[in-house]
Amino acid sequence: MDLGIFGGITFDWDFLTRLISIVIIDLILAGDNAVVIAMAVRSLPPHQRKKGIIFGAGAAVGLRVLCAFFVAQMLTINFLKPVGGALPGGKIPNPIRRRTDASRRSSQRWEN
Repeated sequence: MDLGIFGGITFDWDFLTRLISIVIIDLILAGDNAVVIAMAVRSLPPHQRKKGIIFGAGAAVGLRVLCAFFVAQMLTINFLKPVGGALPGGKIPNPIRRRTDASRRSSQRWEN
């Protein structure tokens, strides 16, 4: 099936396994959203509670679709995946780094 600029879909085992994994992840996220929506509307009167559930679920689905679209578009950018994978590496603490004077003083307090 040709989808124009979005590429094509072939209904093979690879496509079906990816589709099933996306559906499972979506169900997990939907369960999490249901808990958050229930906590948010629990103190509302019954007529507003029903509206809150409907609008909350609709907004959750809409945001998920919108975010999935933008992420799919960003993944087409060259070298974005390697750069995104390397960025968190700068935040990992280095156990070999030199200790500062302040950290030495704080550890010496406990040694005496």
